[in-house]
Amino acid sequence: MWNVWRTVLEENEKLARARLAAVEVFQQQIADDAKILRAQKLVAARKCVEQLALVQKELQTSVQDVDKTKKLLKKKKGSFFQSITSLQKNSAKVSTKREQLEEKSTGARNDYLLCLAAANAHQTRYFLVDLQMAMTTMENSVYERVAEYLTLMGRTELLTCSAMQNSFSTIRDQAKQLTREYNLQCCYLFYPVLKQHIQYDFEACDNDPVTVVTADHESAAATLSKEARRLANKIARENNNIRECFRKLQTYIAMRESGQKVDPSDPNGPDLETRIEEMKLNIRRSETTKMKAEARIEALRTGGVDVDEWLQEAETLNVQDIQRSTSSLSMRTDASGTGVSVESNYRNFENWV
Repeated sequence: MWNVWRTVLEENEKLARARLAAVEVFQQQIADDAKILRAQKLVAARKCVEQLALVQKELQTSVQDVDKTKKLLKKKKGSFFQSITSLQKNSAKVSTKREQLEEKSTGARNDYLLCLAAANAHQTRYFLVDLQMAMTTMENSVYERVAEYLTLMGRTELLTCSAMQNSFSTIRDQAKQLTREYNLQCCYLFYPVLKQHIQYDFEACDNDPVTVVTADHESAAATLSKEARRLANKIARENNNIRECFRKLQTYIAMRESGQKVDPSDPNGPDLETRIEEMKLNIRRSETTKMKAEARIEALRTGGVDVDEWLQEAETLNVQDIQRSTSSLSMRTDASGTGVSVESNYRNFENWV
């Protein structure tokens, strides 16, 4: 587990360095360059606006020349038709005057056509050359530069994401191999003492072949019988203690879950957390004492001592004590209104630890 956690830390450090490198790339190759590009674009735009204003002024002059020649042509044509009407009265001068008016009209029309051709050529030059050049200069290759920025940004992010995917794939693969058994084996490898289940063997003196408890002598038999009775009573007593402690433990836990901090029957005493830990400790001690007494009983049984009689007697007395205690109080209700059975099975203690 610690190796996987170390891998998590190492991979996160790698990713942090990759992110820092990406930020440096963005700063040096995008942010700083974009500021320069913006400043250049503003300078080019001001210059192009001035030049474009001059070009548009020249184009306006060409258009004004067209309007001027057009008005002059209309004027010449109007004078010609008016002269025809007036000259009808004087037929002698019609031919001469008509020729003069046609000559002037032709000149005006030619001027108008020439100015029109020049103005159209100027318009073509403006829209196809001057305006396009101005727009290109004002753009200052901004589209290509921005495309480069976005491409660099995307490529850098893809590389960072690829590194992130590789890192977390490594973590995932190692996490799949993470099991309690494997970690325990690693722990046992580094701390062998945790796996050493020490058991003590009988060490005989002077080549004594006896390895079990014996009651060969009358005094020894009486002593062992007395010991068996004492151990049977101890086992019954510890069973009783475990039941009682477990009942109290359930009561205190129910009080805690109802939001209380102390036992209402003893508000000046320890808080519920302290009482719960105390009950757990008492149960552990009683179970240890009981297990040691049972081991002694088993050793006596192996030696031929009649222990079952004393165990049965102690269990009968214990059951009678329990019945007397539960007949007066079979159910205790805590301050939250939750009933806790006195007959609760203390073997469920592990669920409360």
